[in-house]
Amino acid sequence: MNSTPQMDCLGFRSVGEHVDQRYAGALKRYLSERRYATHTVNGYLDCVAHFFQWAKRSVLDLAQIDETVVAHFLNDHLAHCNCGWPTRSDRADSSAALGHLLLVLRTLGITAARPTKLTPVDEELRRFVEHMDGARGLAPKTRRMALRVVRELLRERFRDRPSCFRR
Repeated sequence: MNSTPQMDCLGFRSVGEHVDQRYAGALKRYLSERRYATHTVNGYLDCVAHFFQWAKRSVLDLAQIDETVVAHFLNDHLAHCNCGWPTRSDRADSSAALGHLLLVLRTLGITAARPTKLTPVDEELRRFVEHMDGARGLAPKTRRMALRVVRELLRERFRDRPSCFRR
């Protein structure tokens, strides 16, 4: 059996060379459990491999990866990428993939939790998400869309002031 990593047509090593299989496996499970299409999962894994390859070249540790690092990758590297990475360079796909990656890395305790300063509106939205998670039959996209509408409504109405609802 050949022990050398397989190279693709552009000379890059396989995704496994750039993404620790524990994290790739965890991300793949996370996406599959949420019923993402196989081609979407594979595309997101390609985006994550590109990100890890860039992070490695930038000498970044996994513990350093956060929204700021992701934004730097998306805005500075991906926007002007000429590394020839064989993947989609679509910013939206990469942004979505890396958002999922951050969630998985935080769940695994690899990356620090996102610092949060909850406003009263954020607290109400957190309760709404808990309610929707308990409601059966809502698809993830439906929940995201509902959350976006409610977020806009609450922020427009209450800004950062406490919201008061009769129960």
